[in-house]
Amino acid sequence: MGRVSAEFSIADVRPAGAAFGPARAGRHQTSAMNQLSRLCRGLVVSSLVTVMSGAAAPDPFPGVDAKWRYHQSPHFELYSRNSDADSRLLLHNLEKVRAIFLDNFKLKPRRPVPLTVFFFSRDKFFESYVTEEARKLENIAAFYRPDPDRGILLMAPLPSFEAAQPLAFGSYTYHLFRLIDERPPLWFVMGVAELFRNIELNASNTGFGKPDPGQVRRLQTATLLPADALLFADHGAELYRSNRTHQLFRDQSWALLHYLYFGQHNLPRDKIDAFIRFVLAESKDAAAARLREVVDATLGLSYAQLNGALGRYVSSGRYGWSKLPVPEVVATKSYTHRPVPLEEIRLRLAELALRTHDSAQARLALLHAAGQPGADARLHEVLGAADYRAREPDRAAERWARAVEAGTDNAAIFHELGLLEGRSLLQRFDLDYQLPSDRAARLRELLQRSIKAAPDQAAAYETLAWVEAYSTDVNVANVNLIQRHFAALKDKKRTMLALALIRHRTQDDATAIHLLDELGKVQPGAWVADGAEQLRARIEGRRPERIAQPGAGKGRGPSIVVPPVKVDPRALKPPADK
Repeated sequence: MGRVSAEFSIADVRPAGAAFGPARAGRHQTSAMNQLSRLCRGLVVSSLVTVMSGAAAPDPFPGVDAKWRYHQSPHFELYSRNSDADSRLLLHNLEKVRAIFLDNFKLKPRRPVPLTVFFFSRDKFFESYVTEEARKLENIAAFYRPDPDRGILLMAPLPSFEAAQPLAFGSYTYHLFRLIDERPPLWFVMGVAELFRNIELNASNTGFGKPDPGQVRRLQTATLLPADALLFADHGAELYRSNRTHQLFRDQSWALLHYLYFGQHNLPRDKIDAFIRFVLAESKDAAAARLREVVDATLGLSYAQLNGALGRYVSSGRYGWSKLPVPEVVATKSYTHRPVPLEEIRLRLAELALRTHDSAQARLALLHAAGQPGADARLHEVLGAADYRAREPDRAAERWARAVEAGTDNAAIFHELGLLEGRSLLQRFDLDYQLPSDRAARLRELLQRSIKAAPDQAAAYETLAWVEAYSTDVNVANVNLIQRHFAALKDKKRTMLALALIRHRTQDDATAIHLLDELGKVQPGAWVADGAEQLRARIEGRRPERIAQPGAGKGRGPSIVVPPVKVDPRALKPPADK
């Protein structure tokens, strides 16, 4: 069986504001436990000092030597232990895959997340940094790990470089879904990853959709998974996590997408497109009955019929594919290239160990380096990401603030820190709250830097709307910027409430009421409806009424049609000079 790739979704990272993590739990230990803890920490520190002082003990971070090289292309950085030619070709082809994904499917990056690739030269070093869970899967050769501050792609050496690259292409697509800020169901992500794993990059064209003969043979001899199990599976599902069914899950996810896009069938293209739109926008949160209904309405198939059609397709031996134009990307001769100092690669591999194993030794090494004068901002970035994974958002924010102070150019830090610090603005709706001027200025700077890096995103605009809604001095340019990008926002209802509050605070109650009227037509949730009623009552000079939510406690019915949320007020004008 061929080698495979693995990934961990960003959905596995818990949102900010969760319960105490390990760092805080220790305060409840007994005195004896505290003494034992201090002793253990002392032993670890002593061991680390021994290693760092050049003693003969093995390096705690496997793979450290002076033969690593650093390469950088427009959208990737690569730490490679392989040849210069292979390293440049890998980056060049990753740039092509990125362009194909975005350009041919008319997608735009909506979130600034850098990617670092590690290309190992020995299997044992690669395997040292793959998570225990991923090692349970057979023949892992590429591994993707997401964190808020960056994505990490690990590549193992293979006898054939041509065989290694497709695994990297498939793993990289998980990162691309983060870039476009979409979290579709697992089967869809897997299916797209498998399509890109099989991509052929030629000088004259790009072969897209070509089947993998080994994959087809496995499917033809397997009993397919039930359609509902495939469509509803997440990262915790046994059929995904089990070594016995993981490969079949990947293969069948590819087969379903390939059947829809390239199969010879009578399904109308507009119906397939409607199904895919539902998959991207709603299916991850849809109830079982709703998903079954949509499959029937769009594809005209029951789950049993879908399984039957898929089984006949994989056994037919007839599979179409497309030729795409070769995307234009920057030539390899323009890539940055330099040797990597020993201490730098030790810190980068310590970073890997912390990201994938929460290694105590790695944390100590990074903390030690971060405490030195003129420390690299990246050290604070990765330590903040570890705090975030440990459900310590306040500590993560402190670390990322230090990264900003240290001069980071990582736009993901501006994005994540701006959202973390702005999240408190949405804890409750308060007509009388005023954001301190210094905090408003800091949030504006973070969010504007995030927007500069990813102008087509949604989250920074939505948070910036609440910064202006609660500011004592509204930034008119920011309000007009939010309005211009309103159509692309995800949380339009909450953002419209913020825009209505801004209009009230700028003495434009007529426009505020207009926005509240439009908001009332689109079934806002409880938080937005209550805030809208408070604002309307303030404008009308009366006491707010208690809001009764229609259909409270009931599941979302399939017949509800919500009109689109629109905002078209005139642009704000700067206040007249006093």
